Amino acid sequence: MTFFLILHIKQDKYGIFTSQVKYIKELLKKFNLEYMKFSLTPMNTTTKLDKVELGKKVNIIKYRGLISSLLLFNGK
Repeated sequence: MTFFLILHIKQDKYGIFTSQVKYIKELLKKFNLEYMKFSLTPMNTTTKLDKVELGKKVNIIKYRGLISSLLLFNGK
């Protein structure tokens, strides 16, 4: 067995290793995020957020799909 649910499983003489790299790459591609820049903290933690009436609307179905995928990745 090399894949189980979202885990890539590799066994060699040193032990059994698991990875979720393939799942993460598929998520990034699915949600068009594969070329985004990496950041440890994407914004200042003390920033106050306000509702922007004129901002771009969020696709709620795509947003919920992304959140569900992240919850699955996180093991919840």
